[in-house]
Amino acid sequence: MPLTKALLFRLAAITLPLLFVFLVLEIGSRITHYLGYSRDASLTEIRRSLHTLQPQDQKLVAPRRRYQPWIGAHILHPYLGYVRNPENHQQVLNERLITEPVNEHGFFGPSPLEPASSDQLVIAITGGSAACELYLDAGDALSAALKTEPAFSKKRLKLVCLALGGMKQPQQLLAVQYFLALGGHFDAVVNFDGFNDVVLPLAENEPLGVAGHYPRYWPVYATMGLNVAQATLMSEAGRLEQRRQRWARRVAGTPLRHSVVALSLWYRCDRSWKVSIQDRQNRMRETLQRRPDKLSPQESGPPDQYVSLSELRNQVVQLWVNGSTQMARICTANKIRYFHFLQPNQYFKGSKVFTDEEKRKAFGGPNYYYRRDATAGYPLLVAQAEILRQRGVRFYDLTMLFKDQADTLYRDECCHYNQDGYNLVAEQIAATMAHQWNGPNR
Repeated sequence: MPLTKALLFRLAAITLPLLFVFLVLEIGSRITHYLGYSRDASLTEIRRSLHTLQPQDQKLVAPRRRYQPWIGAHILHPYLGYVRNPENHQQVLNERLITEPVNEHGFFGPSPLEPASSDQLVIAITGGSAACELYLDAGDALSAALKTEPAFSKKRLKLVCLALGGMKQPQQLLAVQYFLALGGHFDAVVNFDGFNDVVLPLAENEPLGVAGHYPRYWPVYATMGLNVAQATLMSEAGRLEQRRQRWARRVAGTPLRHSVVALSLWYRCDRSWKVSIQDRQNRMRETLQRRPDKLSPQESGPPDQYVSLSELRNQVVQLWVNGSTQMARICTANKIRYFHFLQPNQYFKGSKVFTDEEKRKAFGGPNYYYRRDATAGYPLLVAQAEILRQRGVRFYDLTMLFKDQADTLYRDECCHYNQDGYNLVAEQIAATMAHQWNGPNR
């Protein structure tokens, strides 16, 4: 009995100070987060990350598919390059779980081939991940803003998503043509793009020796096979991703999910694993670039003819202009109104006064390749505005949409916005469409 009391006393002497320290840390962490002084993301963002990771479909974490998170979410398509895999039970886009179902054609939302109706206006949205998120996050805001305008008030509105993460010209053009060929009906097409078109050909295709107009990272899709070095890096990235999801499940499935200290520790570890995964992916890119064997024509496509990156950049801008021009002409021939919007981006100089949160979260370092190519490419896109209009394209430059906005609108270092940002984009698109709906094509 005395021995038991002594043991209990010792345990209490050890446990109570630890519990006291934990409570002090917990209270201090809550105060720090509440006052906004924490260097971590907000508790809401941390919990959202936890929720996104822990229930992921195992199909998305197979090691040989972890070269980029989106590759496991896509399947090959004979005309569009790739589409989303409708068989995945849970769809993840930019580390967010998406509740919107994927239709049989591999796009979010209803099928583009659903029958037309005389009392309904069908508006297709195309572009890359920003356009896809515009549909997902602000589709209701876009519809509501349009319904306040006389041209739309007496019609039912149906939004159709023809946008995919990483999509760039001529994929937007081909998507519209493809679904029109299958019998689809659109009253309007909204093309919200620009970033992918001027960044991905130089940042991802050119280093691998792949034609700029081919889909991003086409060699991975084209070969469906890997050498030993590539397989090793993919396997390592896959194990790290599985570790992220395993710890997310452990935290989410215990009372630790209510602890600010535990959530903050998990979040920092998760960010570290994410950096390690990105390191494997970058080394994977380098391995592809150093391949001793020449890429096959199936992997590379026809060689681009250029003597400098500046010349290649001009070529991809011209591809963007030509793609939009053809979309406008196809839409005109089919009595479809076509609207082209250049998406805002944080790397376009003078486009916004950035908050401290944006400075911390929305900018890659000086050597971040997306930053390099967006900074160099966006002025070239803006300079094409009058040429597009002269070709009969309803083109609208939204790069200065956020210039006078003091709130945080960018959420990552690529090109994506938060809910407030997408709502502003939706409102501007709706106002422009309403103003130009019955006007001349320009």
